[in-house]
Amino acid sequence: MVDSVAEQIGKRLKELMPSQVASQVVEVSKNIDGLLPEERQQSASYGDKRLLEFATTRVLLRNLMKDLGLKAQPVLSGKNREPLWPNDVVGSISHSGGVVMATLSESCHHRALGIDLEMRKGLDRKLFEKILLPEEEALLFGIEETEKSRLALLFFSAKEAFYKAQFPMTGLFLGFHALQLSLPDSDSNLSFIIHNEQVKENLRPFSTQIKAQSTDNFAIASCWIDQPL
Repeated sequence: MVDSVAEQIGKRLKELMPSQVASQVVEVSKNIDGLLPEERQQSASYGDKRLLEFATTRVLLRNLMKDLGLKAQPVLSGKNREPLWPNDVVGSISHSGGVVMATLSESCHHRALGIDLEMRKGLDRKLFEKILLPEEEALLFGIEETEKSRLALLFFSAKEAFYKAQFPMTGLFLGFHALQLSLPDSDSNLSFIIHNEQVKENLRPFSTQIKAQSTDNFAIASCWIDQPL
C-alpha cells in the first residue's frame, strides 16, 4: 500500500529529529472538537482556514503530550502567533498545503525546536535574491534549473526552521540573510553561519543542529537547540 502524503512527510520528519522528540503529521481536520476551553476562547474570531489548522495542531500536540507521558495542557498563541509552550515542554508546528505537522520534547532535553514544511516543487527564481546569500547561490551554480529550484526551497525551509527555534530565545524576527547555509550532507545535516551578533551570542552556550530534505513535491526541515550538558 502506498503511503499517504502525510505518512510520507511523517517518516521524513522522524528522520530529521532526535530520538527524544515526539512528532506527528496529519491532514488538516474539519473538526474542532479537540480544542480546550482556553483555546476555543482564543480562536473564536479566527477565519475558517486558520481555525481548522489551529484545532488540528492542538489535537496533535495533545497526542504528543500523551506520547511523552505528560498531562494534556492548552497551547495558546502569543501576539505574533507563536505557540506559548507550557513550562515543561518545547515544540514547533508547521502547516502547508493541507498538511499539519507538530513536534514536542521535554524542556530538560531541548531548549527549543523548529520545524518547517513547504508543499511545493521549488522556489520561484524571482525570490532567490531575497532568500539566498551570494555564497548560497554560488553553491547552486551549474546545477540544472529544476534541481536548483528544489535546493533553493530546501534552503528556505531550513532557514524558517532555524528562525522558529531561535525566536523563543531571542524574540527577534530575522531576515533570510541572517543565516548562511551549506548544502546538506549524506545525513541531511546543514552546517551554518549566523550573521546576527545578538542571535549568535544568545545561542553560544548551546548546541544547535539543522537538518533538511526535499523531494519533487515538498521540502521539510528541522532545527533543535539542546540544553547545555
